[in-house]
Amino acid sequence: MSELKSEALEKAARLVTINAAAKQLGVCRKTVYSMLGDGRLAWAKVGGRRRVMLDGCEHDLASDSLLRTGEVAKLCEVSVACVRAFVREGQIEAKRLIGSNHLRFTRTQVERLMRRVGFPFPTEWKQNRVNSN
Repeated sequence: MSELKSEALEKAARLVTINAAAKQLGVCRKTVYSMLGDGRLAWAKVGGRRRVMLDGCEHDLASDSLLRTGEVAKLCEVSVACVRAFVREGQIEAKRLIGSNHLRFTRTQVERLMRRVGFPFPTEWKQNRVNSN
């Protein structure tokens, strides 16, 4: 019985509020809700409120973090309009933020575009790829 209680307490300690999850992940609350909705984050209801389980997901999310249009343009050394044209032409997949026209891109999608079009990879991405293998 005490083993079950300690397991429940340990699980409860790993649960954080929506605001705390947003702060730890470096995203806004709306993005956390979106991640909960599409299953990228696990959650549990505690006292009638949602709590987010962040165990192990920070690494997964950081490796495939969302980039803004301007960040992609800077990485590819092109204009924001050019990145939007890539989206229209279907060369890169973008996620549209709920309730706005703002686009977000996964690192994986940006890497695919860079390989396909022939853009050089940023130095820090090359270092991360070496370390991850």
